[in-house]
Amino acid sequence: MKNSNREKNHGNLEILSYGGGSFLQEFIGTVFGSWLFFFYEIEVGLDLWLLTLGYLIYATWNSVNSPLLGYLTDKKRLKSAFLGRRFPWLLISGVPWMLSLFFLYTPLLNETSTEKQSIMIFIWFLLFILSFSLFGTIFGINYSALYPDKFQEEEERRVASGIVGAISFLGGGLGSLLPALIIKYGDRNSYSKMALIAISIGILVYIFSLPGFWEEKSMRQRNLKYQEKNPKISFFHSMKIALKHKNFVIFIILFFFIQFSMVSVGAAFPYAVRYIFHKEAIYTAFLAMLYILGAVLSLPLWMLINKKLADNKKSLIIAGLMVMSSQIAIFFTLTISFAIFSVIFYGFSIAGFWTNIKLRIMGNVFDEIVAETGFRDESTNVGISGFFINFTTALQSSIFALVHKFTGFKSNAEVQTGLAQLGIRLTLSFIPLIFILVGMIIFLKWYDLTPRKIENIKLKLEQYEL
Repeated sequence: MKNSNREKNHGNLEILSYGGGSFLQEFIGTVFGSWLFFFYEIEVGLDLWLLTLGYLIYATWNSVNSPLLGYLTDKKRLKSAFLGRRFPWLLISGVPWMLSLFFLYTPLLNETSTEKQSIMIFIWFLLFILSFSLFGTIFGINYSALYPDKFQEEEERRVASGIVGAISFLGGGLGSLLPALIIKYGDRNSYSKMALIAISIGILVYIFSLPGFWEEKSMRQRNLKYQEKNPKISFFHSMKIALKHKNFVIFIILFFFIQFSMVSVGAAFPYAVRYIFHKEAIYTAFLAMLYILGAVLSLPLWMLINKKLADNKKSLIIAGLMVMSSQIAIFFTLTISFAIFSVIFYGFSIAGFWTNIKLRIMGNVFDEIVAETGFRDESTNVGISGFFINFTTALQSSIFALVHKFTGFKSNAEVQTGLAQLGIRLTLSFIPLIFILVGMIIFLKWYDLTPRKIENIKLKLEQYEL
């Protein structure tokens, strides 16, 4: 049975354009997450605990504004029958988000380090990391909320997840590659140059993505009709409704763990390249290229597996086992030659895991909430999940600070002790592995969206004309 609300099939070019938003999230997010802690600890010399405090404030701010902004963009929409429900927010947030990244990597510094300057650097860091969070959150929640509304059929989601997944990993890979090609250890200006080039690329991709963000007439009409009959629900009641759904909570837990794993691995690699492999930053670019290669080449296979199994849970379990195996390989990586194998293996594995949870499972979980409540609050739900998931960066920075402290890592030393190198390996692989393992156990035991249940959800959505 096909409802008129579901008759729109989007061409590959439109999916590609939409996927540009995912490219931006991964590209800008990787440039932000992989090098910023290293930059302020090693190059700027900001006190480690002051830097950690900044990240904790950022995480708190990020977690509070995610559900609130999600709720506000759902309930207090920029009302426009022409621009749609999500497009205006995507339009106003993209460029300020990217500009904040540039200023983060361009702190005003004097040659002589003083206590007063340290405070000024900290204020600068805090100002622009909070700005980065604000505009990035507006962009992210509306982009993610657009996916289940735009791509409603399971087969189209399967195709979209493959295309968007490939673009996402190209973005994440380029986010690792570009800084390593430009950055020179000891040269703070090279980081500013890198950030300028990054946002220039980002703005070009953003312009290309605008047609994919556009909501066609049928979507705008459906959302206007929904807006007229949408019940007035308070923020806390919306959160209560979402969090009482078991599969939504499991999605948040698993996504938190995979996000932490990816952030930790990405942030630890510059340390591994410099202090374990004893190579220049350019080798980080080399490894990033291999990561891209492994991820992109794997996606046709993951699409085939997903189609063959027709069961998101089974696909995710296979991908999760491969991710954990790849992280064991990374732990025993002590040379650049073995890193070639382990990085390709990691990229190959993480691609299947990420595309399943970020796109397909998220879409199914959000559909279940809509089917049970009768109204769409995707931005609110994305924001609620962001409340928890945004603590990954603070957790990563706190764990790095503790591990560096207790293993005797010296930020001003060219050679680290064996214990300090072990600490880097722990943050690179073993600690992320533990998080993935716990997340997979929870997912395997309690997640219950089977193919039959998903089909029944789709039928309900057609009945609700949602």
